[in-house]
Amino acid sequence: MKYFTFIIILFIGIGLLGGINSKINPFVAKVKTEQIKPYTDKQIDSVKTRAIKGNFNSEMAVFVNFGKFSGQDRFYLVDLESKKVILSGLCCHGGGYGFDQEEVVFSNEAGSHCSSEGFYKIGYPYTGIFGKAYKLYGLSSTNTNAFDRFVVLHSHDCVPEKEVTSSICESQGCPTLSPEVFLKLSKYLDASKKPILMWIYKGPADKKPSP
Repeated sequence: MKYFTFIIILFIGIGLLGGINSKINPFVAKVKTEQIKPYTDKQIDSVKTRAIKGNFNSEMAVFVNFGKFSGQDRFYLVDLESKKVILSGLCCHGGGYGFDQEEVVFSNEAGSHCSSEGFYKIGYPYTGIFGKAYKLYGLSSTNTNAFDRFVVLHSHDCVPEKEVTSSICESQGCPTLSPEVFLKLSKYLDASKKPILMWIYKGPADKKPSP
């Protein structure tokens, strides 16, 4: 009888431990797969200061971190007050000529088909070959030719709405979003009384996820 009681208690104990593990494991998995933060508090403070001085929208700004794998979110509309992401999504970089698909090479030269790093003013909307798009004005020495190169903010069907494990398509220098994310972003851009800043840069790189 004592042996039988001991067995019952042992099974109950194992069951309780199993219940605890089932609650802990998802949290552990989440920590292990958590992506590197695409921007720092210092970067946000710097952008906010620049926005105030330049008479831009000081409540929100766009961060495009081309240091991340292209199948992961690297476009972010950020609340500059709370420092939290309002909207995120995948974003194409310029393919250039002869580069590896995941290699982001910045260039300000016309005809390079490369992305250009630096700060941009997101300008007026217009209708082009990709539908609705926004003119971009380069504000840094590294992207002064953006407007003349027709580097604009637009969407394309080749960009997935959700994160994927494979590389996504490339552009000819334009930061290109999925139609779904672009539509959501447009509502913020069109409602803003002041132009919104966009910053394209290379931050800490996330590793390509396993298939």
